[in-house]
Amino acid sequence: MTPGAAALETAAEFFERRLASASATPERRLREDRLYFCDLDRCTNVRVLAAATADAEAARLLAAIVELAPRLEQRIVERARTFQPEHGARLPHELRGGPLEAVKLISQAQLGCARRAWGDLGVPATRERIARAFERFASGQLRHTLGELAVCEPDSAYYFMFAEFALLARELDVDRAEWDGLLCGLVRSQLLYAYVYGPNETAPRPFGAFHRPYVGDRSVPERSLALLRLRFANLGVRELEFEMSRHCAMFFRGDAPLDLAPPRVYS
Repeated sequence: MTPGAAALETAAEFFERRLASASATPERRLREDRLYFCDLDRCTNVRVLAAATADAEAARLLAAIVELAPRLEQRIVERARTFQPEHGARLPHELRGGPLEAVKLISQAQLGCARRAWGDLGVPATRERIARAFERFASGQLRHTLGELAVCEPDSAYYFMFAEFALLARELDVDRAEWDGLLCGLVRSQLLYAYVYGPNETAPRPFGAFHRPYVGDRSVPERSLALLRLRFANLGVRELEFEMSRHCAMFFRGDAPLDLAPPRVYS
């Protein structure tokens, strides 16, 4: 998802090309989704933020992302390490909470993109619309190319940071109602990401080595999507955090072979 076009092209120019490509998508829902993720990436992309040298707000947001990303990764790895079916994961005290101002800045940026795309995040239909967009993103359905470069797809298991950030924000009471409403879609779509972008090998893979490039060999049937949505439909926040931790253990613990077959993932 990071700019990698011609050497002389700036990050801003790259995103202009990406915006034009997304805008030309014929199908409305795909177009809306691609435009949203283009905006989200543009607003939170460290290269874009670093290039905005005269923008104090961009500099603050860049510092917040650089500060928070390692903490989110540590929380994901710790969930994988400590998860047990009897009680879920147990994050150590030092990983609970975090830098409040950084979380506020990042939350404002992410939710601002969502509101620009879809409006009032308090409307249940809007939250489900966003969840469907993350499903399509996580399963490679929004992927398209600019020249030889693929865009609008996950580029690592950092995909899990969307949900981890939501959980951290609610711990700090930052936009809690909004993140509570979005959490279900962020957690359930992790299974789609793991199925489509997970490795071919059945050997255990840690968080940092889980991702494989998209090859299009794993499509997600509509019936599987329907069952996935149904299974998550009535889960509360605590149950969703349990599922998040279970997913981390399933895919990143490294003490058991991976099993990415659809019956296991979607049952």
